[in-house]
Order: sequence, then structure tokens, then C-alpha cells
Amino acid sequence: ENHNCFVEAAAAHSKLCPVLKDVLQIRQNVDTLELAHQLARSGNADAVLKVGILNGANRKLCGNHWFQSGARFAIDENLHRRSASMARASLLLNLDTEPRPRRPSQLADTVRLFGGTVVGEAEL
Repeated sequence: ENHNCFVEAAAAHSKLCPVLKDVLQIRQNVDTLELAHQLARSGNADAVLKVGILNGANRKLCGNHWFQSGARFAIDENLHRRSASMARASLLLNLDTEPRPRRPSQLADTVRLFGGTVVGEAEL
């Protein structure tokens, strides 16, 4: 099913790139924000450790349905419920609290509307 697609892809690629196993960690049934905090604080105090959270998000609505009563255990909703900054950003970027038809450029256009800058993938 779709929820396993990242794990399955990582397993397939680790056969082609064995060092992937040294840098990729997959954790189940842990508090995502707490784990990210612990990982970011671990190791050498002078070293910069970058930690990323992979979120299987809803492509139609940033934050998915964090403002509603459903999906209480979904990572996307819980991240937004626990972070006022993420909740505010989602409301602004969505310009709505419900999924609706959007143009392919909608997110970039909304970021620019609020004075933000959009950096293309090729520019990274």
C-alpha cells in the first residue's frame, strides 16, 4: 500500500547503495518532534547536525486536517496541532481550511503574495 512506499523504495535502493543504511534511520511508533529534537542535540556540540522529518502529507492541503477532530494519530495533523507556527503557516499558505482545486503554481504564488521567495529545485 501507499504508506509503505518510502520504506520499500529505501530497501530497494539500499541494495544499490549500501551506504544508505549508514545515513537513513526509520523509526516506528515514536514522537516525531521529540525524536528530531533528541537527534539534533546529540553528538558533538560544535558540529552542525541536520535533522529532517519526512512527512507523508496531503498534496491538497498543507497540514492536512489538523484543525478538525479526525485523524488524531496522523503525523501531519499532530505536527500542526503541536506547533502554532506550523498551524499559522498552513492557514496562510492554504488560504482556506478545506481542500479545493488549485493551480500547479498555487503554493509558489501564495508564498510570493506574502512577500516570500520561491527557490527552484535547480537553484539549490
